[in-house]
Amino acid sequence: MKRIVLATLILASVSFVSVNAQPSATQEVTAVAATTADETPIKPADLPETVKKTLASDAFAKWTVSAASVVKEGETEYFKVDLVNGEEKQTVKLDKEGQIIK
Repeated sequence: MKRIVLATLILASVSFVSVNAQPSATQEVTAVAATTADETPIKPADLPETVKKTLASDAFAKWTVSAASVVKEGETEYFKVDLVNGEEKQTVKLDKEGQIIK
């Protein structure tokens, strides 16, 4: 009886370890999604007026645009804007209507 219990525990342990050693599909999908984006740097002056209007609002009044780019992910296109406020930095994603993308 001890041998059966011991054999079952060993088999369960080996099965558990081998299952955890397999790469997950989520990790592979994430890597593929990250490589499909096409980012093109643009001058901050070339941002659409709707995006400039959002960046001129009270929410970003103390921030300065340090860099901007157009990002295309499949059918989706948005503007990635790097902002600085003294030592602080942040990146904001905005659609062509100037709406913030979460």
